[in-house]
Amino acid sequence: MVTTIHRYTPTNAKAYTENGLVVDVNYSMHSYESRKSDPVSGGWITFPDGSKFRKPTAFTHRESGVQGLTPYVQRGDTGAPDHNRRDIEYPLGGRFAGDYLLSSLCPSFPGNTITQLNSTYPVEIPFEMENEAVTKALNDIADQKANIGEDLATFRQTLRLLSNPCTTLLSSLKEAWGDKSIRKFLNRSIRDVKRNPIDFSAQKYLEYVYGWKPLVSDIYGIIELAKQQGQRPFLLHGKGVSKRRLGGGTSNYHDFSEANNVRWTSTQEDAKVSAHIYGRIDPDAQGLRTLNQLGLLNPLSLAWELVSWSFVVDWFCPIGPVFNALTAPVGLKFVSGTISAKGQFRGQFE
Repeated sequence: MVTTIHRYTPTNAKAYTENGLVVDVNYSMHSYESRKSDPVSGGWITFPDGSKFRKPTAFTHRESGVQGLTPYVQRGDTGAPDHNRRDIEYPLGGRFAGDYLLSSLCPSFPGNTITQLNSTYPVEIPFEMENEAVTKALNDIADQKANIGEDLATFRQTLRLLSNPCTTLLSSLKEAWGDKSIRKFLNRSIRDVKRNPIDFSAQKYLEYVYGWKPLVSDIYGIIELAKQQGQRPFLLHGKGVSKRRLGGGTSNYHDFSEANNVRWTSTQEDAKVSAHIYGRIDPDAQGLRTLNQLGLLNPLSLAWELVSWSFVVDWFCPIGPVFNALTAPVGLKFVSGTISAKGQFRGQFE
């Protein structure tokens, strides 16, 4: 469904006959037309986490108009039997100037890419401009200049939170292993160590074990949060634009019925084609798959009195492959995209 708006500009031309009788000629010239497709609500794409993406819909808005025309005058004999002299002046360029916005009389323009004055003509986007815009949109994503989206940005910030507790825990485990004075306690739990008199070495070991608990708790909480965020679609958006400026073409049309010539000169068109591409990170990407498969025991469910150095090492080791997997390249899956064209045409009407 297309909504069309017409605008007419009235004229006050006068016809003069031989006997001096003045006849008013009232005429409204069609000077503007707007054709706009009715708004349509697009469907939805639903992702596994329940979030939704609205699909784009086709939309057209075309405007055509004539303005700033010079006066057009018709003079001549009305013919037999009266042979009256009639002089008619149409101030806006001619009675039929506006017809060229409506009908097949509208001329074409050499080298024109998008714009047509006749708003009933279909819009055709040049293939090479569409390809250029799409390529630039893909490069926009590849160059990491695209808007990565709120979900992906939040996920990335969450993963960065793992850096501090993981680094601290790793350093502490290495430090404990390197201290030969406490090595004999490494496979013993807090409860087991406390059964015997506590000397300096035992006290030092217990401090390590108690210090690991908050680090393990922080790492577990961050990873569980990352798992939840990893279920989101992680949309990426890239934009590309192709522009052309063409001009210099001249078009002529002879209206046989009205014995009238129409000529367009000094024509110029500015054409713009835009591409928007929306993709999502492949949910089966190695990093996301490894993260979701990581099963860590909840520290709150552990009897920490029974935990030893070796247990913490075993608990911590599976996190390393997750880090490696998250640095691997990921693929994208196409979600949706749009191609839009905008053309502005100017020329002189004679």
